[in-house]
Amino acid sequence: MRLLVFLYRVSRCLMISVLIKGEDAFWLNGMKYVLSDALGYQGLQNVCFLPDYSTDSIQKADLIIIRLQPGESISCIYELRHRRQGVIIGVVDSLDSKRVQRPTCFQDMVFITMNSSVEWTKLFIQDIWEKYNLNAWHHEENVCFHCPRKALSFQQARIMTLFYAGRTMPEIAGKLSINIKTVFSQKYLVMRRFNLRSDYELHKFLSTQLVKTISPPSFILGNVVRN
Repeated sequence: MRLLVFLYRVSRCLMISVLIKGEDAFWLNGMKYVLSDALGYQGLQNVCFLPDYSTDSIQKADLIIIRLQPGESISCIYELRHRRQGVIIGVVDSLDSKRVQRPTCFQDMVFITMNSSVEWTKLFIQDIWEKYNLNAWHHEENVCFHCPRKALSFQQARIMTLFYAGRTMPEIAGKLSINIKTVFSQKYLVMRRFNLRSDYELHKFLSTQLVKTISPPSFILGNVVRN
């Protein structure tokens, strides 16, 4: 009986809980394979993939991997305030050369790119995991009040809501009763604030901020902005 209890405790200690967020099913399956191979250590550790991206899973996860769209790494990812432990890895299209201050919930986030090779990704994950075990990182409850996250102003949120809905610049100016130059300048400020280089990247970023549960849709970056 004592041997069974000991073996159970050992198996629990060697269990790594992993949470992956992404929309591409092929990428998700591939990442699970890479993680199982990178963290398995020839059967000495078990990798458990948490089933859903929820508050409970975020609290339990030893390793979180999130597929990030352009601009998302410096905006509010509100659910991550529940983190208590572990490593968080952001998967991006390209690494940003600019040094930026990230939101409090994931200031320790490390990044890899989508085009990284499988072998390099395995080595990177193994290295990060070993450093985590050595330093025993732990996260307290995150406070939003002093968070340095980037956010949209009220006017920018209204303009971006209409822009994402497919309205033209003149239509947006008419709808909001503002000068068309203001629409262009606010769009430029949003792109510069979130390091977005094209309308394509702007649309990808806005798609991550869209609150689909309110009507008409608006955008959230820390606070809900209603039209």
